Amino acid sequence: MEYDEVIKTYFPYDSFRKGQYETIKDILEAFDSYDYIILDAGTGFGKSAVARTILDYMASEQYKDSYLLTSTKMLQEQYYSECANNKHHVDYKIAKGRANFLCREYNSLFNCNQGACQEDTTDNYHCKYGMMGKDPRNNGGCYYWKQKGDAIKSDVAIMNYDLLLSDYPNHYKYRDIMVLDEAHNIDNKVMQRVGLTLNKQRLKKLVGFEIDASDFDEKSIDYWLHMLEALEQDLTEHIINEYKYEHTKREMDQIRRLKDTITKRISEIKFEPSFWFVNPMFFEDKVIIKPRDVRGYVKPLLLDNAEKHLFMSGSIINKSNFVKYLGLNDDEVYYSQAESTFDMKKNNPIIKKFCGSLTYNQKEKTLPKTYPVIEEILSKHNGEKGIIHCNSKEFRDKIIENVHTNRFLTYDSSLEKEELLEYFKESEYDNVIVAYSLEEGVDLPYENVTFQIIFKIPYPFLGDAQIKARKDADSEWYMTETIRKLVQTQGRGMRAEDDHCTNYVLDSSFNGIIRNKLCPKSFKECVI
Repeated sequence: MEYDEVIKTYFPYDSFRKGQYETIKDILEAFDSYDYIILDAGTGFGKSAVARTILDYMASEQYKDSYLLTSTKMLQEQYYSECANNKHHVDYKIAKGRANFLCREYNSLFNCNQGACQEDTTDNYHCKYGMMGKDPRNNGGCYYWKQKGDAIKSDVAIMNYDLLLSDYPNHYKYRDIMVLDEAHNIDNKVMQRVGLTLNKQRLKKLVGFEIDASDFDEKSIDYWLHMLEALEQDLTEHIINEYKYEHTKREMDQIRRLKDTITKRISEIKFEPSFWFVNPMFFEDKVIIKPRDVRGYVKPLLLDNAEKHLFMSGSIINKSNFVKYLGLNDDEVYYSQAESTFDMKKNNPIIKKFCGSLTYNQKEKTLPKTYPVIEEILSKHNGEKGIIHCNSKEFRDKIIENVHTNRFLTYDSSLEKEELLEYFKESEYDNVIVAYSLEEGVDLPYENVTFQIIFKIPYPFLGDAQIKARKDADSEWYMTETIRKLVQTQGRGMRAEDDHCTNYVLDSSFNGIIRNKLCPKSFKECVI
C-alpha cells in the first residue's frame, strides 16, 4: 500500500522534522509484515507525532482501536492535551486508577479508593451515582467509573503501564494496536507487577498474618516459600469465611487478588526455585520476592492485550538485550532507528568535574570533596534553575546537610514529587531540585532547567540479590541499565532545538561508562 497521502493527511503538524516522514512510512509498511516494531529515536525527533499519525490513521480509515501506554500520569496528561481535539475526531481518552478521583457519595472528602462502595461491608450496597455493575461504560455519575467507561469505549485509551498491568478483573479489552512509549521501562514495570511485596503492617492488618523481626534475617527462597504457603492458607480462610471477618469490599478485593497472585507465585517458585530471589528490607517493614528477569511474563501480562505493537524510546541502547527480555526473538521484531535532530554537543554538553569515586568503598573519602564543587556550580548558575541527580536518598540527605544554600527543594514520595514539579515550573526563584529519581518522565524545557549535576553514576544496586544474580547472568544488562539512565538524565533539560542545558558529572566512575562499547556515540560526543 502507498502511504504518502496517508502521512500527509494525518500528520498533526504543518511541517516534518528531519526523518519523521520517512520513519512513519517505514513503520506503516513494517506493520504489514511484523507485529512488533521498535522505534529507537533520540531526543527531539518527535516520537509522539509519529505515534499520533499512526493512531489517527488506524482509527479513521482502518477502524482499529489502540492503547497508548506511558510511564507516568504526567505523560498521560501531556499526550491528552496534544491529542484530544484532533481534526480527525479520533476519540482519545485517559484512564486512571481510583485514587485520582473523589467519591461523590462521600461528598468528595475521600478519593474513590476509599469511597463508599469500597468501604461497605455488605454485598448489596447501592450507590446513587452508579457502580460497576456488569457494564462500567454506563455508570455516568461516578467520576471514576465515568472515565473508565469512556476509556474502554474510546478509539485510543491513554493509560500508564501500571494501570493496564493491574487490570483486575480484565475490564479493558483486547485492542488492535498498542503503542508503548518510554518502552525501556517495560522490564521494570513488569518486574514490579510480578514481584511480591510482603508488607508487614499491611498483612497484619488485613488478615492477621505475622512477619517477625527474625524473619528479615532469612534470604532463603525455601524459607519464604513456606511463609507464602502459610499466608495462602490465611487468605483462603478469610475468603471462605468472609462473613465472619466483616471485611470491606476493598479489603476483600485485596485479599482475593493477593491470594490469586501468591498461588501463582508458589507454583512458579516450586518449578524453578533458583530463579527467585528474596530482598528483606527490615527498616521499611517489607520483604520483596522477585524473579531474576521477566522475559516469560511480558507477553502474557502486557503484550497479549493487542495484536500489533510499536515500542518507542530514546534509549534502547542494546537492541538484542531489549528484545530478549521482552520474551521475543530478533526475527520477530522490526527495528527503526533515528538520530536526535538537536545539536546535543553544543546545547547539551557534559562537563567532567570529577571529585573521585562514589562507590560504596570510596564514598566517605569522596563526599567531602563534592560539596565545594556543588557550591561552585551553583554560584556559576546563580539565578538559574537546576537539578542534582543523586541516585539515592542517602546522597540527597548528605548534599542538603552539607551544601550551604537556600535554593534546594526535594521530595519523599511520588505525590510530593508531582506537586514539587508543578511548583518548580511556576516559581520565579532559582530553585534546585535535589532528586533521587528524576531521570525520566519529566519535561523541563528552557528556563525550567538550564543545568544539571549528575552526582553519582546510577548503577543498579548490587545489594539486591536479584540484581546481582541478573548481573552475574548477563553483565551487558547491568551496563545497559546504567547507560540508559545516564542518557535519560541528560535529556531532562534539553527539550527543543533552541534549548540549552549544561550537565556536570562529579563521579569519576563516569570514565568507565564512556569507554564502554555499549555507550552511544551521540552521548560520548557531548562529553567535554
